[in-house]
Amino acid sequence: MVEVLPEVNLDALHAAASSGRTVVISLTDMPVPQAWRIFLTLARDTTGGNEVRVRTPEGELTLPFASGLDLSHLGAVAALLPGASMRYEAHTAPAELVDGLLEEGHDHAERRQLEDTQRALVEQLGVPTYELPRMPGGVDLAGLYELAELLREEGLG
Repeated sequence: MVEVLPEVNLDALHAAASSGRTVVISLTDMPVPQAWRIFLTLARDTTGGNEVRVRTPEGELTLPFASGLDLSHLGAVAALLPGASMRYEAHTAPAELVDGLLEEGHDHAERRQLEDTQRALVEQLGVPTYELPRMPGGVDLAGLYELAELLREEGLG
C-alpha cells in the first residue's frame, strides 16, 4: 500500500523562511563613537534581510535598514563593541500561515479517512486491486509509461 503525502503550500513556507530573522545584540557598555560608526558600516555592508536590534544600558535601537549580520559575525561585532553578545529573537509564525497549514492538515486528514473507507469497501468485494503511486508533478508520457510498468510488474496486462 502506498501512503499519500499531504500537499504543502511551498510558496507560503518559503515566504516565511526567507523573511529574515531578528538579531539582538546586547551591550554591557555604551560604544565609543568611532567603533559605533564602524559597526554601522559593517551592518550596512553585510547584505541580507535580518532586522538588527542593539540593546544598550541606555535603551534599545533597531537599525533602520536590513542587514546580513548573524551569529557568525559575533567575533567581528565583539571586537568593535567589547562585551557584546548576540542571539536570535524567537518569532512566531504569521497567523495566516498557521491557519493555512491547519486547513491543509484538516483537508488531508479528511481525504485519508475517505480513502481508507473506500479501500475497506473495495477489499470486502474480494476483487484484485492495484494501488499506484502519486505523481506529484502530474502525469506526462514518461509518467504514464512508469505507471504501466508498475501495473505489468503486478501481473496486469
